[in-house]
Amino acid sequence: MELTHALNEFLSDLQTRKNFSPHSIRAYRIDLENWTLVLKQKQDVTTTQLLAQLEPQNIRNYLSGLMDTHERTSLCRRLSAIRSFLKFLKNREWIDRDVGSLIPTPKSRKSLPQFLKIEEATELVEAPDLTLKSGRRDRALFEVLYGAGLRVSEAVG
Repeated sequence: MELTHALNEFLSDLQTRKNFSPHSIRAYRIDLENWTLVLKQKQDVTTTQLLAQLEPQNIRNYLSGLMDTHERTSLCRRLSAIRSFLKFLKNREWIDRDVGSLIPTPKSRKSLPQFLKIEEATELVEAPDLTLKSGRRDRALFEVLYGAGLRVSEAVG
């Protein structure tokens, strides 16, 4: 079976059986068309029979080629699309083995929260107009945030 036909069948399945949103289907289409284009150009893979001969290293090579130009979250999304596609092909028995499940997900970077300097926090706490009711409320909220070391989302919650 042609790879393009298999891809269209997969996307149709996402729409009809799994009820994915049009945005999700578009993202899957873009990611998988990019991957299949690379497969066709670099490895001459045009059918599901040739796709079945892929090794995990082929997918790793594809992802590593994108590391300089894409964020880790984009790489994870592309890997997820590839895994879903290969699993679909395996379930339909169009390929014998699913090598996508052998690839570990790239670890995401965890960034530290940003914080205010003492001078900035002091300026923020003293900014509200205390002659207004809303100003007194805002000042109390800022003091709680600063004093307890809360994130804004925690104070809102």
